Amino acid sequence: MGIRSKFLLILVIFSVVPLLGYYLINQRLFEKFGNEIFQIATVLLLQTTAKELQVASDNYRVNLDREFSVLERHLHRSRDTIEARASQAGISSSEGEHGLRLLLSKQLPFLFEQLRHYRDDVVSLHFCSMDGEIIESYPDPAVSRTMAQPITETLFTDSSEIVWIVGDAAVEEPAEALVVTLGQQVVNENGNSLGIISMSVDIMALLEQVKPVSSWAQYTHSLLLGGGSDQDASSHLPVLAIRSAPHRERWSVARFGFTPPPSYDQEISALLKGQQYGETGYVRIPYKGEPALWAFSGTRIGLGIMNILPEREVLFKIARHPGRLGKWLSLDSLLIVSMVVIFMVIVAAYRSRSMLEPFFQMISAFKRVSSGDFSARLGFQAKDERQMVADAFNSMTEQLEEGIRMRQGLAVAEEVQHNFFPQICSAVNGLDIGVRISYSEETGGDYIDVIEGGDEKVCVVVGDVVGHGIGAALLMATVRALVRGRYEVDTNLASLISSVNERLAADMEDTGRFVTLFILEIDTRTSSISWVRAGHDPAWLLRREKKTLTNLGGPGLILGLDGTFQYKLNEMSGLEPGDTILIGTDGIWETSSPEGEWFGKQRVEQVLQEHSDQSALQLCDRLIEEIDRFRGTQRQEDDVSVAIVKVPV
Repeated sequence: MGIRSKFLLILVIFSVVPLLGYYLINQRLFEKFGNEIFQIATVLLLQTTAKELQVASDNYRVNLDREFSVLERHLHRSRDTIEARASQAGISSSEGEHGLRLLLSKQLPFLFEQLRHYRDDVVSLHFCSMDGEIIESYPDPAVSRTMAQPITETLFTDSSEIVWIVGDAAVEEPAEALVVTLGQQVVNENGNSLGIISMSVDIMALLEQVKPVSSWAQYTHSLLLGGGSDQDASSHLPVLAIRSAPHRERWSVARFGFTPPPSYDQEISALLKGQQYGETGYVRIPYKGEPALWAFSGTRIGLGIMNILPEREVLFKIARHPGRLGKWLSLDSLLIVSMVVIFMVIVAAYRSRSMLEPFFQMISAFKRVSSGDFSARLGFQAKDERQMVADAFNSMTEQLEEGIRMRQGLAVAEEVQHNFFPQICSAVNGLDIGVRISYSEETGGDYIDVIEGGDEKVCVVVGDVVGHGIGAALLMATVRALVRGRYEVDTNLASLISSVNERLAADMEDTGRFVTLFILEIDTRTSSISWVRAGHDPAWLLRREKKTLTNLGGPGLILGLDGTFQYKLNEMSGLEPGDTILIGTDGIWETSSPEGEWFGKQRVEQVLQEHSDQSALQLCDRLIEEIDRFRGTQRQEDDVSVAIVKVPV
């Protein structure tokens, strides 16, 4: 045996022992390493999916609240029609009045057919007295007194409130319809009660119009929750309707058999309280013996949406990877040991780096994922088990990256919308103007614009698009473009808004969306103002000398509802130095404190009067500060926007 052979033999002997020891020690470490990577990926995937499931529940709730608002507007319009017809007929009360019954027998069918033209989910219209007796009903004359009684009891103290009555959650037999009722008191021109008009709505038909948008929709069990009769019972969920996946794609009225483990009482209580008080969130509770994610969101009328997604559906793609990942790494280490023993010199001289490079990439990719970079990919090409490891890793991170991409898209939309904010200095054509907008989400539907017109005129526009998010932001941008475009060719505010309304009504027909808007033009030469109100709350005018507040009101329908409506121009002269005009959106006075109290318009008026000596921008900031202080730890539910114009002294 030659010297080179002996040297190689000694090298192999001294190399094999430590390599075998290294292999035996690291075999266990590789298995643990693979399991830890799998656990990290599992936690991240479940967290991302839970948030997506909650967003889907929130979107479902927002869409339902939007539909409820549309139904309330239809009921309000029907009430106004009855009051107007009763006033024309001279009907003063519901007691002993044959004329009221005759009026209702004609008006209820007419109003019902109008509603059915827009809403397939409206079942019937009813009119009852304040003691719960049914006076007239169409098309179904057989109406239970138990439906009218809760409405009359609630409306006895507040004639302006719309009351929703949601059916009991205990459903004895499966059915095709689930009816809820909303009602409002009808009064005559003297304020005396004529009775209550109520509308019955098939929630099942409404739910079929509001489809879920989620990548997990086909695996998700959706529940519609009602107020229930026992909110404290942790073993009972007040389920009204079920949409079971993947076997059923439609909603059905049925019992929901579920008995939670006693150890999950706190989670079940959180679900019930969240549904009862209109909160949102998600928890992890076993469902039918399997781990599951529960996301809930409550509507403002007491109904709630619950989405249940079994975790096995989320983890299906990576369920086989934890043990295999460790085995693949162990097999790689064994292959390396074998190759080192057989080809010691070649591997030491030429192949060591190329053999270890994939592992360096794996370590780098794992570090990037652990730091929050879900775009990390293993891009090397190999024809052995290392490629299987790379494919498994790339499959796990691909779904995580999709969630990050959605957030980046929202950030771009937020930046674009912020560019729409009016860029004004403190003085525009001699006026002191201040503007502040605070969105409740990344994007929103509030709209403020300041346009400098000719002949020393300034136009201030404040609008509020129904809803939040990307859809409301797009509609806001459309309204802004239409108003600016028309103002360049037509400075008559009434014809301008009528033209914008015609265009919007054509685009938003049957969508359920609408816009409220207040447009004000100030002529600094004549010290006069003109304005048009399109369903928006009136502006405030504070007189400096008289210390009086005047509402700039006037008739006007919301934009996008009736394209033929013609708006009326309101005018006022005698604007004096020091006078202040405030225009805001309903997010200001509808801001809620932690105790559930609203900020209200009286507080707005108080801030306006107490700080009228400050500049317009300072006054805007003062109002926003008071709103934030009043809200405290409460989450901002709606966009808050205010524009203030002051005539310099």
